[in-house]
Amino acid sequence: MLDTFVLAEDLAAAAPQGEAPETSLWASAALAGTVACYGIVLVWLYAAMRPRFGAGPKTAIIAGLTLWFIAWALLGVALTLTGAVAPQLAGISAIWGVFELPIAALAGAWFYREDGEAA
Repeated sequence: MLDTFVLAEDLAAAAPQGEAPETSLWASAALAGTVACYGIVLVWLYAAMRPRFGAGPKTAIIAGLTLWFIAWALLGVALTLTGAVAPQLAGISAIWGVFELPIAALAGAWFYREDGEAA
């Protein structure tokens, strides 16, 4: 959604021919797999943090912001410093992610249950 609606014009302008390349079926499948892995890691982080911070929304938000820092902020800085991504695109993606990941973590935490916990 971010690439399709929010960044479409910026991505097209950044492409060598002035238009964003078509996404292949393989690339779409790889992206979907990556996003699913992020979701698994996010719920794993939440589960790992529960003993220290307790179950609930606060811990989910901390888990979401932790993954955001690791996957969005650090990667965005690295890609910007190497010139692979324009700073504006990395910034917009980072801002988007700082809201997206805590919301996703809250959703994952809503469904996560330890053994013996009531649903």
